[in-house]
Amino acid sequence: MATAAEGALRHGANVLRALARNLEAVTDPDALGAPLDHASARDAVTLLGWRGECTSETLQEALDLSQPACVRVVDRLAAAGLVTRRRTPGDRRLHVALTDAGEKAARRLVRGSRAGVERALSAALPARELDSFVAALDRVATVVFGEATDTVRFCRSCDVRACLGGPRGCPSDAACRANLAPAEG
Repeated sequence: MATAAEGALRHGANVLRALARNLEAVTDPDALGAPLDHASARDAVTLLGWRGECTSETLQEALDLSQPACVRVVDRLAAAGLVTRRRTPGDRRLHVALTDAGEKAARRLVRGSRAGVERALSAALPARELDSFVAALDRVATVVFGEATDTVRFCRSCDVRACLGGPRGCPSDAACRANLAPAEG
């Protein structure tokens, strides 16, 4: 027979897993038209939005996709005018960057996602409990991810600039700052 603490732990784990799988349900529905109707496409656009141009290999790793699946995502985004592809002479790697339309889509995705989650948090938690809840989320993220250095995976759909500009630290704070610098320069 489970103790009350074990029961709470199991319940909390179930709720957190369910939330993780379903948080996109609170995203602005206007932001989810094709080709952004797929999580990998949304993650690619938001990642490129904060990190800037990167290789297709970086996208493939960040999105946890096979090479052919990553090519399909990039092809769909390029066909929609959201990304450009280029190769540098003497370099076989394919570089992918957002177009102006892609930059707008990235901002729209981040805003829509953030707004939906913020609405859910504010509806569920009184202001006096919010700080404690967010601190607990930070601790869980630190345990799960440690001092994350692989920001392309950890933060691929985050609003990185808002996170870095906020009062709290993040398990991937230093790595985000290091990866953001080239895009801002």
